[in-house]
Amino acid sequence: MDTPTVIPAENKKESNNLYPNVTILLPLDREDFSTHLNEVCNKLITELQSQYNYKADTVIEMIASLHKNIDNNKGKKTVAVFLSPVQEKIFYLDVTFDEHIFVDEHYELRDLINSINNTDKYLLLVQSYDFYKIYLGDRFQLLRINLTHPSTIESFTNDIAEKIEYFTDTVDRKEIMMDKFIHHIDKELDILLKQYNLPLFVLGPERMNGHFKKITHHGASVLDYVHGNYNEAKPHQLLNLILPHLKEIKTKENYLLATDIEHALNANKLRFGIEEVWGCLMEQKGKTLLVERNFTYPCLIDKDGYLDTNLDKAKKADIKDAIDLIIEKIIQSGGTVKFTDSDILVDFRRIALFLYY
Repeated sequence: MDTPTVIPAENKKESNNLYPNVTILLPLDREDFSTHLNEVCNKLITELQSQYNYKADTVIEMIASLHKNIDNNKGKKTVAVFLSPVQEKIFYLDVTFDEHIFVDEHYELRDLINSINNTDKYLLLVQSYDFYKIYLGDRFQLLRINLTHPSTIESFTNDIAEKIEYFTDTVDRKEIMMDKFIHHIDKELDILLKQYNLPLFVLGPERMNGHFKKITHHGASVLDYVHGNYNEAKPHQLLNLILPHLKEIKTKENYLLATDIEHALNANKLRFGIEEVWGCLMEQKGKTLLVERNFTYPCLIDKDGYLDTNLDKAKKADIKDAIDLIIEKIIQSGGTVKFTDSDILVDFRRIALFLYY
């Protein structure tokens, strides 16, 4: 049985002077979800009681009620729970996240959505006829991943050789051993692609890449193949090799998005600017929200639920970020969110909404 892991505040002494914030991410596809949720809640309550004493009482009450408030029959993949002494927020997402429980690290729904939409992150498979390695990468660095299975063909040579010993032709023998090795690599990708849910670059000799393309079950995840022998390449050299491909992919994505915006605008199915977007979401008309990455918009919410941007006499505690509220509304109504580069929405006041056709 899995043991839930709680990631507590780094400084226990400091945390005793604060009231806790808790973020919980749980996959919903477990058969024992209800039992596991109770385990998570019990361990989290114990952790909070030891670190915060009475200051955690309100959050502990919320945690104790989660089994009543979380519905794992909504057809979604992950539940995200945000708890603080002043609020409880529960969201159901269409993307699978690994289980995480964070204490005293402040997260918003936008942080999760941004991680889903971050196309700068990827997996990089570097393969050769003798071994392979896999990296987790972004625009700035590559981090080598510790693999579940052996990474060299030598680990499988005896097993493979027994199965193909009746082949006397050396070329046939090498081809079969290579294909067997690729099947093994693909099994490792089964694990990593499920875990990270990221696209994949494949680097390797052209012939091996060709065989991989025919064998893999993950062709839909491959962004591009790069041919060459890179088994001796350093991480910074591999990164420099991938960056032009990332830039090209981003350019294509932005072009397609701009085309979608133009089509929606011509069909009168696009609204833009904070006020128009908010109004449509109040009526649950939104399908996909486009918002410029890092865009914030301080506001108040009046008694009728409308935005008020006059903050002259506002108390700091009453000021909200309209973008966070908008993201919450569209997720709750079953819509989706996409963060964009700064130049995409320059003519649309930094935020736009596709309506249902």
